[in-house]
Amino acid sequence: MASLEGMFTDREITNWLKAWLAMDIFKSGVEDFVEKEAKRLHTCIYQTVWSSLDAPVACIGCHTANLLKCPTPGICNRRGVHSICRSMHNTASKQPRPCPLHVCNKVLEEIVKSHKYSRPSWKNTNANLWARNPWEIAKAYLPPDGYIGTSSSQDTDLNGILCLMMYCTHFDSKFSFIISTGKNDPPCLLTKAREIGRNIRHSTHCQVTDSELQNIFIVLSSLLTDPTCLAQDVSAQKAVRKLAQLQTKTIAIRADEMVQLLESAQEFLKQLQNKALNSFGEISLYMENCVNDVKEHTHKRLLEDHGEQSQKCKKARGGEKHSPKSPESMFKSCAGISKSTHAFNPTPIFGHLKKPFFDAMTQEMMGIYYETMKSVGAILVGQTTIGTGFRVGSKYIMTAWHVVQQILDPMDTGTSDLDKLQNAYISFSDPAISNSVLKYKFKQIEFFDEKFDFAVLEILNPDQQLPEKLCLWEKELPQSLEHVSISGVGKCNRKVFEYRCPIVDQHDQNLRSEIDIFFQKHCNVVIDNLDEKHIKKMRKKKIDPKAVVDQGYKGFDDKFKLLTHCSMGQGASGSPMIACLDPAAGTVKTVAMLTHGIPEFSFCMNDLATNSMPNHLRFEAGLRTNFIFEKLSLEKLTLAEDLFS
Repeated sequence: MASLEGMFTDREITNWLKAWLAMDIFKSGVEDFVEKEAKRLHTCIYQTVWSSLDAPVACIGCHTANLLKCPTPGICNRRGVHSICRSMHNTASKQPRPCPLHVCNKVLEEIVKSHKYSRPSWKNTNANLWARNPWEIAKAYLPPDGYIGTSSSQDTDLNGILCLMMYCTHFDSKFSFIISTGKNDPPCLLTKAREIGRNIRHSTHCQVTDSELQNIFIVLSSLLTDPTCLAQDVSAQKAVRKLAQLQTKTIAIRADEMVQLLESAQEFLKQLQNKALNSFGEISLYMENCVNDVKEHTHKRLLEDHGEQSQKCKKARGGEKHSPKSPESMFKSCAGISKSTHAFNPTPIFGHLKKPFFDAMTQEMMGIYYETMKSVGAILVGQTTIGTGFRVGSKYIMTAWHVVQQILDPMDTGTSDLDKLQNAYISFSDPAISNSVLKYKFKQIEFFDEKFDFAVLEILNPDQQLPEKLCLWEKELPQSLEHVSISGVGKCNRKVFEYRCPIVDQHDQNLRSEIDIFFQKHCNVVIDNLDEKHIKKMRKKKIDPKAVVDQGYKGFDDKFKLLTHCSMGQGASGSPMIACLDPAAGTVKTVAMLTHGIPEFSFCMNDLATNSMPNHLRFEAGLRTNFIFEKLSLEKLTLAEDLFS
């Protein structure tokens, strides 16, 4: 038997792997329940349809495309009255027409009625299988991409299963709580479980704290013991017991199960490259020991006893692969052309744990960076983080102008209300939200510039506990500078520090050529995969949704921008970008402020397309502080002297 305890040198990485295993256990506990309910939904829909017909009949001759008008938003790529749809209605047999048996159109209507937002994922489901496979109807409630090949709950990933329970109204009566999809506060258990899964899968540091791990166990166990249905489900209660064993460190994991778990985690870590080098190496070494154990002691028995289970797991993993025509496969031709200088490739000389670069930090430098983090805070309205800000000058906060705009015009109506500024505040505490945090309110907008996307806010109630101001750099950056570090507010309103983010050479001709080739080749792919929320938002403003695509990489080489690669997410706008300009003297200065991502369309696509974009062609842009100095010196010299003194 294998154990997770003591596997890593970092306890929080061990916690991350436990969380990964906990999600697998949870999925095994709800698979049977979801499968049964999918069959009940199928029966209910067909009984409703047949009640309006002379006799119950089943149709297997209609394609989903036959039942949808053209163009259908989010599916068809037909752009005009005389243009041709090259996506769903791309052949003569897939043109819109009514079902000859008058069944499939009625089934489609019932599917729409049972969707919480009346927006089923038609790309996932095949109408000619509706009558025979209940899961084919269930797939209409899964996320819009990546589930075409799934045929059961077993080969559907956890995110898809949770979305089915959240978006299909059939499940509203299956839980003791009201199912909310994230817009209500507080979120329901299903929403929390989905967020946990996303955080684990998309973690950039592969770390989970003890308190976060305990919360994961609480959420998952609470769901599995919900009194309405799952508390009486055999598989769910078996999963509850396994979670309890995992939580109390008494769970026994066979070596082959450990290998399977680590292979999944290792595959994820490979994608992170240098963000998890040590973890990747430790997993490799530990997995090698497990593999040897399997070969030496239990290889033959495992093949006989668990062959069927292994096939099921392989099938489940295969179910998450995207179809050949997905954005991922279409973007793949550009991925890997330019590899990061930090890509980790084990060699016979250096081994798995030898890093190909040196980024150690002295205790003194770590202390300096730690002090800078104290001056960075979350800008909030109520308990909602709007962005990041940092202390500058005698009594000011600097942040991105679009962060302030979200405060003044939260509904994006185009009209700003300055009175709303009094609803916002900055918290320098970590976490940013608690009963004891000091809230520093804003008195006024001292200065802003829309083009440069920065703003300076005056603090209403400065006091002795206000953290130290950050030093701003007013000169051009030295040519030798290759990295910056970023301190901002990440998920869960916690401060994060990202060390040594590589600076991108905006004038690299090879990179510019690669960007041009990528954009020319995949422009239509981007347009076809714009997110539905973006489309609705733009149409509400009477703006063509694809205008964001037309912008492409415009502004990529603006001289006032500093481009880098980092992992900061939503909430980090306004974060200081810090550089150590003289390591010997310990001189640390704020050289830029994080403002936005490039290209903008990468934030307007659906999740699958966004995640499929080559990482080296996505950038985070910051405003260089020397341009802030020049702007203020021309328009408000006293403020420039205050901030840059």
